[in-house]
Amino acid sequence: SSAARSLIFSRNGGIVASRFAQRENLLTAAITSNKQCYLSTNTSTTTTPPPPPPPQQQQRPNAHAPTAVTADMAISITKILKQYITNGLTHKRLLEISQQGEVDIVFRWQSMMESFLSTQAHILAGFGYDASEAGIGLYGAQMGHLMQSGDLTSAEVEDIQASTRDAWCTVLQKAFNISEEEFQNSNVVDMDIVKARDMMHLVSSRIQAPEVLEKMASIKDMEALPEKHTALQKILVHDVYLGGTPSLLQQCGFETSEKGYVLMQCTLSKHQNDPLIAQYVGGAMMRAMEAAGIPTPGSAPPK
Repeated sequence: SSAARSLIFSRNGGIVASRFAQRENLLTAAITSNKQCYLSTNTSTTTTPPPPPPPQQQQRPNAHAPTAVTADMAISITKILKQYITNGLTHKRLLEISQQGEVDIVFRWQSMMESFLSTQAHILAGFGYDASEAGIGLYGAQMGHLMQSGDLTSAEVEDIQASTRDAWCTVLQKAFNISEEEFQNSNVVDMDIVKARDMMHLVSSRIQAPEVLEKMASIKDMEALPEKHTALQKILVHDVYLGGTPSLLQQCGFETSEKGYVLMQCTLSKHQNDPLIAQYVGGAMMRAMEAAGIPTPGSAPPK
């Protein structure tokens, strides 16, 4: 996930992962049930049943995952991902989302992320990662380490950034009906690291503005955690990015609209592994989640 995706919808990886876990459990149960049914109907009563298999040890997460990501591997994964986005079932799902213009952007974004992350998990499984939150998380951590390792040539860094941005921006274009011409005429293509950092500093400052934190605090008493997450996401989109005069989007060179918001998220994807941007994102989201009463990593459980 890019820094922008983590900032706005950091919890979606967990949603997708839990659904994968449910699917895997159902599949395992179905296989076991079918096997038992076969044995009961096809084994003679005079035949001595085979001894039970030894108890299976629980496999550690990502037991077959690679220990590191290489540049070639990273580029291959993003190219495969783009094929699914442009030609596979993912493409069909994104087009369905693009036709739901009457639905709030927050819910359409969540649907888009579900489709994107489930596709990513499916592809990563072919490289040995778990098709789960743990698999996506490990791959993301390894990608961050690769980009900050200093072992890549400038050409490799540019190739990885370009392929990653291309796949992510294609998802956004499909899900939100943004033409290639609109994409090329935006600020997306030429965003450098200095401007991207300035933009994320503005975003971080806006999230932590007193009036925004006060609005986030108003959802503290909601009982259901998923509802809190959605309410927080709505505040982030409608108040942080789209609200104000001038809006944050205008200050960053984008139009104050859904399209401007989507294009800005696409822009930031190129610099998703920058440590300073990650620092801005992490600090702002900690404050936002604390204000909204959402548990943060390392926080004490609610009493």
